[in-house]
Amino acid sequence: MEFMFNYKPTDDLSQQLLLFLSQAISNALPLSSNQTLEIEAKLGILKDKTSQNRIRPVNSEAIVIYDSHFVFDSGISQEHHSAFNRLLNHLIHPKSKTKYTHSKTLDSFYTKNHVKLRSTEYLDQGAQKKIIISKKRISDIEISCPNSPFDVRISVNIESTSTFS
Repeated sequence: MEFMFNYKPTDDLSQQLLLFLSQAISNALPLSSNQTLEIEAKLGILKDKTSQNRIRPVNSEAIVIYDSHFVFDSGISQEHHSAFNRLLNHLIHPKSKTKYTHSKTLDSFYTKNHVKLRSTEYLDQGAQKKIIISKKRISDIEISCPNSPFDVRISVNIESTSTFS
């Protein structure tokens, strides 16, 4: 586990997350030239399917073992989304190797032959580039954060792309 991330966690939650990521990434490899590996973290709320109330199975952060009685609701308000976006933009240091670009895009979603597809058109600077992306979910892990406004889902996906001009 340490070799993949060059980090050895000391707490149980971090150890379990690294184990999850290591296994999910190993299961996704190898990738073809038109595929990318996506690790996506989403904020939301773990809800009981029947009552729609937030579940709070523990008193502090913990990984929740999937149960068909709950669902992850990833809807957060635009206000929260904007606040998190400003925070992330602020955290990217100008000398960082992390590059941030903001593109104006138009996304359309549809299903073809039982495969969910996203069509993304890049609209900025007169560019007329269109990309079709199909996403295959490899694995998810949910983290209950009962003392925070949101819970977390981490997903590992393979995205396959086709480009149209």
